[in-house]
Amino acid sequence: MNIADRYEYDVKPVQLENKKWINTRATKDTRYTNYLIHKQVELSEKERWAIDILKMALKRSDKPILACSFGIDSIIALYLTRIALKELGRSHHDLRVVWCDTANEFQDVREYQKRITKEWDLNLIVMKPKKTLKHIINAHGGVTDDYFTARKGDRTIKGTKGTRPLSEKCCGTLKHEPMKRFLKENKGDLIIVGTRADESMVRFQTGLRDGEYFYSTKEWKSFVCRPIIVTGKQIGRAHV
Repeated sequence: MNIADRYEYDVKPVQLENKKWINTRATKDTRYTNYLIHKQVELSEKERWAIDILKMALKRSDKPILACSFGIDSIIALYLTRIALKELGRSHHDLRVVWCDTANEFQDVREYQKRITKEWDLNLIVMKPKKTLKHIINAHGGVTDDYFTARKGDRTIKGTKGTRPLSEKCCGTLKHEPMKRFLKENKGDLIIVGTRADESMVRFQTGLRDGEYFYSTKEWKSFVCRPIIVTGKQIGRAHV
């Protein structure tokens, strides 16, 4: 059984009468497999893993969405997803590409977005936040010294939402809220993202916790596929 088949077998979300969800994530063995053998395989095999996982996820999806910043990671995820759709005999127009335009993008990114959208004939939807970065910062008293380092807040304190650092509030307002608004209005059933585990320890830990394919019961209320989450750099830190 290959890795995509294992995810398909493991991830079958069911909500019980007590509102508890089960089978939303693959088993630990499935989730850790790619991490543990990642350094031992060629790039072509890693690419094949990603495409096969995408095909498995897309077979279950009628309204797939790909979150794209037009940075390197999301473009790779988009490229692989287009291959998966082609191998499934589906149109690339089946994929809605959602770009959250924060109004803080570099001009080079905007020009690249226009070029790729035209060359790849993307089904692009542009979402914008309700507040600008300047408004968010001003509303919270300006930028503090820990703006670029503080993450998530102290989860041991009740009412953690109020203790989130400014950087998290900015990210939530500029990126997460527009995507959630889009999902609520358009009922997407699969979100594809270009998250990589070696971007931060937090993403590495959540990568092992959730795997490459899972059902998000709280944050997104949708299936999530992260085809390039696997990385080799952090494997040594995993506690198996």
